[in-house]
Amino acid sequence: MARRIHRKGDFRHEEANAGAAGLYPGMLVQLASDGDVEAHSTEGGYAERCILLEDALQGKTVSDAYTSGAKASYGIFAPGSEFNGLIAAGENVTKGTKMVSNGEGKFIAQASATSGSVYQIVAVMMEAVDASAADTLGAMRML
Repeated sequence: MARRIHRKGDFRHEEANAGAAGLYPGMLVQLASDGDVEAHSTEGGYAERCILLEDALQGKTVSDAYTSGAKASYGIFAPGSEFNGLIAAGENVTKGTKMVSNGEGKFIAQASATSGSVYQIVAVMMEAVDASAADTLGAMRML
């Protein structure tokens, strides 16, 4: 089990209010028009390299969700940086699998995208992960 979202490499730390409850560390997030952070909402769509971080200063872990309105920490990761991303339940991926947004802030394999259009591959898997039973954190490298 991962203890932190950031694994290695550069990222810029940012904060914004969580726009909804149920945002988990490791999710791909985006800024909403009101300045809040929300789950990335377009399957396979363009995404800024923003990954929600754990709220360690409040004693929270990678398993603790943010509540709506809470101050949420996220990182804007540089290409080549590694992080633990939240892989959607139902995925079983191998090292080297190209990952995209599932449209709900989680990651899925490029081959699992159902929208028919993948505009951006966000990351590549650095380990094999079987998330067939539940959402699972897995090591990824930002592209």
